Amino acid sequence: MSFEQSKSQIGKQRLVETAADEMWTDFLEQINDLMIEEKAARQVSDHVKLAEICTRIVSELAAAVLTKISLDPTSL
Repeated sequence: MSFEQSKSQIGKQRLVETAADEMWTDFLEQINDLMIEEKAARQVSDHVKLAEICTRIVSELAAAVLTKISLDPTSL
């Protein structure tokens, strides 16, 4: 099975859990999409694609944290 076939089998599902009072945001949607890709890469054992996706996930999370810190330095 290819990466694209695996990705289409997983479909659109929420892999990111949110609290009852937490809103679903564009950022969470973006991370969720990357996690769907990561799951598909794991299912087909595509380690190169998996490393690429994990790097993108970490980059997105780091960028979000740095943005939050720059907007509110007391948020740490």
